Amino acid sequence: MIRKKLIVLNYFLLQICFLSFISYVYIFNVFQEYRVSTETILFLVYSVVFIDIFLFIEFIRLFSKEKNMEKRMEVEKVSLLLEEANNLIYSIRAKHHDFINHLQVIMGLAQLGNNEEVSRYIKNLSNELIEYEKLVSLKRPEVAALICSKTASLSYLRVYLDITTSLENLEISPFPLVTVLGNLIDNAVYEISTKDDKWIKIAIYEDPKYFVFEITNPGVIPQEIRSRIFDLGFTTKEEKDGGRGLYIAEKIITNSEGMLFVDLLKENETTFIVKLPKCIKK
Repeated sequence: MIRKKLIVLNYFLLQICFLSFISYVYIFNVFQEYRVSTETILFLVYSVVFIDIFLFIEFIRLFSKEKNMEKRMEVEKVSLLLEEANNLIYSIRAKHHDFINHLQVIMGLAQLGNNEEVSRYIKNLSNELIEYEKLVSLKRPEVAALICSKTASLSYLRVYLDITTSLENLEISPFPLVTVLGNLIDNAVYEISTKDDKWIKIAIYEDPKYFVFEITNPGVIPQEIRSRIFDLGFTTKEEKDGGRGLYIAEKIITNSEGMLFVDLLKENETTFIVKLPKCIKK
């Protein structure tokens, strides 16, 4: 917004300078021909100069404001990256602990001579490791850090990943993206907290126009509240001042020219889908 103002103001300043030059010529040539008083001529000249000075000061003010905003955004970005790095380190430590447990299971099965079960277990473990490799290889590390940090501390939770894109050229900035995905993952984890089947599925892929994020959990949103889930203040949680998460998430995605909606086509499953437009490099 500020950049657009600067462009318009630049153009306006050029026009004013050009008009000022014409005004000076007109004042000193035409006005003298009609014998206009010196006071009137000076008043008009000073008025034009005052307008020029005011516009120049406004230009400097807007330019400084834009620079300050850029610096503040850069500081926020660095802070977010540091937080993501800490989360990723924590997640790696948790995965290291899990991997040791997996090795112990494989060793136990091998000692029992159950080769078929060893093969099946290693295959499942390999598939899981491949998906996590895709996760940490994303071009948007804040997404990898967020998913790892949200799921690493929940030992009871089974997380299924389906990643077929690197998110290269995704245009949205890190902070709003983390806000949206973090809210959707938190909601999915909350919904399964009282269920016996504790799993969530996170899919990240792309189509010709959009990058797509899907967060799926078991359970269905009741028919009577489906039209209200994105309303400000509406919540099914037992907490005060709730009901802002999905409302804010929808606003962020809408402002990014994307879409956020819920898919209830699968039986006994709820999927929130985020579509964000691709940044096409020319």
